[in-house]
Amino acid sequence: MQNDPSNEPAFQVFLTAHPQILDPLAIRVWPQPNLFGFKEPDYIVQRADGTYMVVEIECPAKGLVTTGGHLTADVTHAESQAADYRRYLIKHFSEMEKHFIEFQEPDCLVVIGLERTLKKSQKQALSDANNNRNHIRIVGFDWLLNRARAIAHNITQPTVELISLRAT
Repeated sequence: MQNDPSNEPAFQVFLTAHPQILDPLAIRVWPQPNLFGFKEPDYIVQRADGTYMVVEIECPAKGLVTTGGHLTADVTHAESQAADYRRYLIKHFSEMEKHFIEFQEPDCLVVIGLERTLKKSQKQALSDANNNRNHIRIVGFDWLLNRARAIAHNITQPTVELISLRAT
């Protein structure tokens, strides 16, 4: 995968083998579910808190934000796909309840590109884009990795710093 960052199927295989990277609260994951002949999302995730998430992945070789501070065409295309899947699931809610345990309106996660390659202004543009969206978050593959590492580190630490606070 490191030698071919444009090989989306290889990333799909890896994330299917390690779905907790997509969401550390994942308890059920459906890779490429067939939604009654509608296009297949890359994943549908059910989290431990009962919420659902549609995940659309691209590949790390694709860009996130242009030098002009706009989301790339690849991002907007992936975002549009995720939103289409979400709309389809909501439109067919009663049918989805038969297939997904305690189904709820899903959030969406679009995973594409690498955030570490972004300049400060591009990172701000991505943050602004995420802040202005409902139910959709756009992240880079390195964001997934960093989050997984942080969670693993936090779980394996022998202590967590507890701080008393009394704000007056």
